[in-house]
Amino acid sequence: MKRTLLVIILISNVFYIMGQSIELQLRRLEYIQDAIARKEYEIESTQQEIDHLSHDKTGYEQQYQITRKKIEALTSREQEINRNLTASQREKEQFTARIDETSDLWKKQFQIFYLTHLTNNQTAEQISDNHYFPIMITQTKERIDEDVDLLNHIVSNIEENQKNQQGVRRERSKENQVIEGYRKQISKLNEDIEKLTKEEQEILNDFAVLQQSRENLENLITLFQNDAGSTQFSYRFTTNKLPWPITGEVISTFGKKQDEHYKITLLSNGIDILTDSQQEVKAVDFGVVVFAEHFRSYGRLVIIDHQNGYYSLYGNNGTLLVTKDDVVSLGQVIALSGRQNGLDSYLLHFELRRHSTPVDPLTYLE
Repeated sequence: MKRTLLVIILISNVFYIMGQSIELQLRRLEYIQDAIARKEYEIESTQQEIDHLSHDKTGYEQQYQITRKKIEALTSREQEINRNLTASQREKEQFTARIDETSDLWKKQFQIFYLTHLTNNQTAEQISDNHYFPIMITQTKERIDEDVDLLNHIVSNIEENQKNQQGVRRERSKENQVIEGYRKQISKLNEDIEKLTKEEQEILNDFAVLQQSRENLENLITLFQNDAGSTQFSYRFTTNKLPWPITGEVISTFGKKQDEHYKITLLSNGIDILTDSQQEVKAVDFGVVVFAEHFRSYGRLVIIDHQNGYYSLYGNNGTLLVTKDDVVSLGQVIALSGRQNGLDSYLLHFELRRHSTPVDPLTYLE
């Protein structure tokens, strides 16, 4: 009798210790889940900041290219003005020399004509020359006047080109200052993006460590028995296929999911079942409730030990109808489903674990 009583006391103590252990591990898991959530937020915030900086960088690069093309156009325009100036300067020199030559000729013609008139005894040839000299002098003077007009036009073009040249140089200097500003902005943005990218990689590394820590810790959550006694479990349920805890649409399945945007792998240990209205959540088989309270990552959570090596988890409940240590039967109502993030729809998160290892519930459900 005493021996039987001692065994009962020992068994009770073991179950008490195991119950304390899972609660402790759940608290640790809750801390890790919160840390993972914070890291996910940091990843998203950092990526948004990188996207914002990249957008600004793209804008500056576009403005840089526009300004660069302006500078190229101004440089081409200045080169054209320089060519025009060179040609006009050459024409100016040529016309100046031609005017000087024509002026010398005009002076000589006028001098000869004047000397001829001073001579009293003129030959017939001189008399004829006196008739044509005024015409020649007049024509030479007209040619000088035409060349002077052309020279004035050339000088006017030179002055206008010089003015345009100064304007183009001022404008190009201004655009060079603008493009230098863009160059500095782009350089700074590249540095900021590189810094944030390194920070994001560090966050992703921390995230991976936390994910691994969560996996490792989850391996301890449902370990109520040691490895030596694990072979005593039947690993069988009372039915070949388990009934669904609620009726609804599966919107999230079991397993790893790749987030293409953030290049990270998210792990889902169960399924999410969506319903239009609140439903009764039912136990999928006989078992003992080992946890029934709020758990931040799962909301109001119920965990049932089915005494066969399996545990079922029911998360995001609206109301819990069982407490820890309750013995529940197949199909017994254990909770009412909770809302999906405050929306009009309701959602249940359901998991199955073979000891510490999550398994795909869809392979077990009817």
